[in-house]
Amino acid sequence: MGKLTAQIETALEMERDQRPPHGGFCATLSKPKTPNMQTFQFPSQLLDRAKEITLADLLDTPFTQAWTVSMLSNALRACDEFPHPDTESEQLEFQLHQVSRKIPGAQRMELFKYCSSNVADHRKQNRVEA
Repeated sequence: MGKLTAQIETALEMERDQRPPHGGFCATLSKPKTPNMQTFQFPSQLLDRAKEITLADLLDTPFTQAWTVSMLSNALRACDEFPHPDTESEQLEFQLHQVSRKIPGAQRMELFKYCSSNVADHRKQNRVEA
């Protein structure tokens, strides 16, 4: 287990007992900003396979770390655009906020820079090929 993963696991353990009973954030939703955003129902076979991969795995693996931190931040910024159909969804959001807050800002910015640079390079390459 990597150092960052161990810190996240420890933080989650420490904060489990401090969770509000309602589950956390975005419980009251404003009007969705993207009402036509389509979500997808993935096949159970794919979801069963995905259950074998943890967030800790993604954060602790070099080739997925930057993209996972970026995904986490982007998803949490957009949380109020989607309804929370149940307490389990609210609980997941709360846990993701707790994990995200435990990633040091300097590390987060370094990972964001990597993603941004990678996307810019990819776009530039696509323009050259077009």
